[in-house]
Amino acid sequence: LLDFSRRVILNQPLAYGQAVAEDFLRNFAAGPPIAKESGAAKWRFPRRLTDARPHPRVVELGGSAPPQMGFDDFEIRRPLADRLRSYQDVVYTRGPLLALLLLLGLAGAVLGSPRGAQANLRADSFLFTSGAIVLLLVPVMVTVYHFRYSLPSVPLAGTAAGLGITCILRRLRRHRERDAGDDAQHEHPPIQESEPVS
Repeated sequence: LLDFSRRVILNQPLAYGQAVAEDFLRNFAAGPPIAKESGAAKWRFPRRLTDARPHPRVVELGGSAPPQMGFDDFEIRRPLADRLRSYQDVVYTRGPLLALLLLLGLAGAVLGSPRGAQANLRADSFLFTSGAIVLLLVPVMVTVYHFRYSLPSVPLAGTAAGLGITCILRRLRRHRERDAGDDAQHEHPPIQESEPVS
């Protein structure tokens, strides 16, 4: 299978690149996960066993392991399962929000403090942003898009955005301080001492 995949990529690099780009951009599409991926339904919290689309043998055993293994019987606790499923229907990382987090991280990588500054957040912003992008890009390069593959990137993207916002605010503050200094210099120009007359 690996050899076949390599041959397809080498013989159709443009089609492969297009497929990767399309799947990568699905991470940033609006809408719930189930709208972006038909198979996402089976990864949601199940209210009943059939929600997970299990194998017929799993259904036959009621979700439990075979009796000879000695495990407790499987049970879905409906009140808790219902609450978790309702939560999951509303709470998820929206694609546009993920894109905004990464853009803020990139802004921090560009607008961070110059070299030699006491706290250089430029490298930190770049590290977290690029880490999040790699976590989004690698799965679609080697498999296909699945919403669950985007989850590990969210903490890195959030951290990158926090660093980016900090860099932007620092840059704005430096501009305000410089403008205030220029205004003060225009209002109160330095007094030049006159040379004594000989």
